[in-house]
This record gives sequence, structure tokens and C-alpha cells, in this order.
Amino acid sequence: MFTQLISRWREINWKVLIISLIIQLSIWFYIPIRYAKGVSTATFEFNLWLVGLYTATIAISSFLIFSSNFKSPFAMLSILASFILAFSGVIKGNLTLLLLLLLLPIFLLIVQIGFAQLKNEYGLIIYSLLVTVSVPATIAFMSVHFLSWSFIQTLIPLFFLSSLFLTPAFVEKNNFIFSIINTVSAIIFIILVLTQSISVRSILAILLVVLGWFGMHNFPNMKHQYVTYSFLELLVVLLIY
Repeated sequence: MFTQLISRWREINWKVLIISLIIQLSIWFYIPIRYAKGVSTATFEFNLWLVGLYTATIAISSFLIFSSNFKSPFAMLSILASFILAFSGVIKGNLTLLLLLLLLPIFLLIVQIGFAQLKNEYGLIIYSLLVTVSVPATIAFMSVHFLSWSFIQTLIPLFFLSSLFLTPAFVEKNNFIFSIINTVSAIIFIILVLTQSISVRSILAILLVVLGWFGMHNFPNMKHQYVTYSFLELLVVLLIY
């Protein structure tokens, strides 16, 4: 048992994990922080650093789970850390924030212990929804001290973007659902971008989405797919937000 754990520990690609961590933190923090800068009541307090630690544990857990076919003995440690941080002073007694922060670690825990089979389209939709709303909404609320519907609306393209780029992590390539989900997600995202504004940045974002879609369908055995597509997602986020 101990020998197996040592072997699994050595299998972790720490360089890729760190890159993945930076990418995910950038995606989840960029949108709400950029939004908060346009609000006069925004304040950036120390608690945001604690949220950053919480987010880091979620990003690490996700990487470990997705890179080990949804079963990593070490993901439990980072999941436990995320629970502890969620229950810490980060939320300042706000029940809504507590629930938002608990949703992701609960989902990852269910995936890790195999309580429910979520390596499928249902898991993809749930996880995409959680990463779209949970962390960004918490950061926005803690920065501007309220949560507006206009901010939630800005997250809609991110949901379809996440659904697109996370498809390889949740759905097998030979499953016809794979093509349906990521194609529909890509089309809806492109429509949303085109209905907002047409600019060089939006066109570049659409081209990156098409590139990602093409890669998923033509290079299914690409190494480090999760990190590669997360990086594409980050580039698109930087272009459209």
C-alpha cells in the first residue's frame, strides 16, 4: 500500500500541476476582479487571499482527479483543505457564501469516493456550472458587497466555454454525446459573443474556440489535455472580458 502511494506520488507531474493552478486561478479571479474595479463600493480585503487559498485547493483537486481518471489518493487532502477554508473566517458568517464555497468540494468529494458516477455529461454540466458561478460569484460578492444579476449574466458565456473545454475530461471521445455537447457549447458561445459586439478581440476568441473544438475532434490522444484546453479557455476569457 505504502509503495503504491509513493509510486502514485512520483507520477504527479508537478510542473504541469503548477501551470494548471496558475491558469485556473487566473480564470476564476480575472472576471470578478475586473468587474469589481468598475464598482465604486469595491474593496479588496485580506479575506480575498483566503479565498485564493480555497480556490487553489479546488484547482489542485481538479487537476489531480482529472489527470488520474477520476481517482487520486492525494486529491482527498486538497478537498479536505477546501472544506476547512470554506468553513473558516473567509465567509464572515454569510450562509449564502458558505453554500457557494461548499458546492465544489462536495462535488469533488463525491467524484473522488465514487459515490455517484459523474464521469459523464451530467458531471460535466454540474462541474461547469459550479466553476462558473461558485468562485467568481464569491469573489465578486466579497469585493463589491452585493451580487447583481448583470454580473451573473456576464458569466453565461463562461459556462458554455467551460462546458466546451472540459468535455475531454468528462466524456469519452468515442461517445456521441462528446460531439453533441462540445459542438453545441461552441456554437452557443460563438452566438453569445457575436450578439455582444464584433471586434478583433471577439473574432480572435472565436478562432481559439474553433481551434479547441478542432483539436478535441482530431487529436484525442493529446498529452495534458486538461491543462492545454484550460490555457485556451484563459486566452478566450482575457479576450472577451
